[in-house]
Amino acid sequence: MSLIIFVGSIASGKTSTARALKKILTDKGFTTKYVDINVNHGFAYLLTRIIVSLLKYRYTGNYYLTIRFNNEDFFRKYLHLVQFLDALYIPIKYFVSLKTFMLFNKFRKRQYVILLDEYYLNSIVDHLYFSTRLRDPCNRIGECTRFFYNLAFRVVLISLKKDKTLIIHMGRAFDESVREWMLREKTLLVDENHVMFRDLATKVLLNILKQYVGDNVSFRSYMVQEFAEAFRNLTKDVLEFMG
Repeated sequence: MSLIIFVGSIASGKTSTARALKKILTDKGFTTKYVDINVNHGFAYLLTRIIVSLLKYRYTGNYYLTIRFNNEDFFRKYLHLVQFLDALYIPIKYFVSLKTFMLFNKFRKRQYVILLDEYYLNSIVDHLYFSTRLRDPCNRIGECTRFFYNLAFRVVLISLKKDKTLIIHMGRAFDESVREWMLREKTLLVDENHVMFRDLATKVLLNILKQYVGDNVSFRSYMVQEFAEAFRNLTKDVLEFMG
């Protein structure tokens, strides 16, 4: 079994790349699964979507950012609940979306690969940013962040313990990330500090992760200037990794 994990800058093409690689690897005979995991998934996503609908907020970027951009005071109070629900969903997502697929294909002796879009690495970074940025005076956010961080990082380490893994970091220049975000989401609302924090904190987290994983985990980094060129280079490296 192989894992390929995509992390990196905002609007660097991670999702487009992962989905395109799924088709390429499937055409080459691999049993392939694409899994998107990030902040505000599962229980938190359902609740956030209901709140946005009830409050009739104008949709911006995604549902939790819609609340953040429309009512930051409410988002500050709501964030610790989002983090708690995200933490509760981690074991469910891991066993249902990942472990079940792994066991089923191992039982059938199939060669397979799982493409993880962002995974809990980006979730940890995003939760840390909002917790630091909002500074809840009651420190409830800090407590929930530590709970989420500990659980998420442990699950990441468990999933990287044995299987052959490639972690791909897709970086993009700050101004290009901001511009692509606004074009993609069709909005002028953007938190430039979030864009910068995501980029820097992800690199720091990857350096920390390297101290915990074994030789089965490889790291690759790509600076996305022209997406087509970056995708060609990345695809070549992935096929060599799978070969």
